[in-house]
Amino acid sequence: MIDDLYERYAQGAADAAARVAFAKGLEVGYSQGFADGLTAGQNIGFVAGVNSVADALSDGTRNGSSVCAKALESLKRLGAVDDDQ
Repeated sequence: MIDDLYERYAQGAADAAARVAFAKGLEVGYSQGFADGLTAGQNIGFVAGVNSVADALSDGTRNGSSVCAKALESLKRLGAVDDDQ
C-alpha cells in the first residue's frame, strides 16, 4: 500500500526535486572548478612572468640600474627569485 501511494503521489515530486538538486550540484561544481582553475592559471602566469623578468632585472642590476636593483630586491624579499640572481 505504501509503495502504491508513493508511486501515485510522491514519486514524481521526488524525481523532480532530485533533478533540480542534481542540476544545481553540477552548476556549483562547475563554478567552483572554473574558479579553482582560474586561480591556478593566474598563479602559473604570475610565476612565469616573474621568471621571464628576473634575468633582465639581474642583468640591469649588473649594469648599474638602480631601478632594476630595487625591483630584484623586492622579488627576492617575496621569495619569487633565488638570491643568486
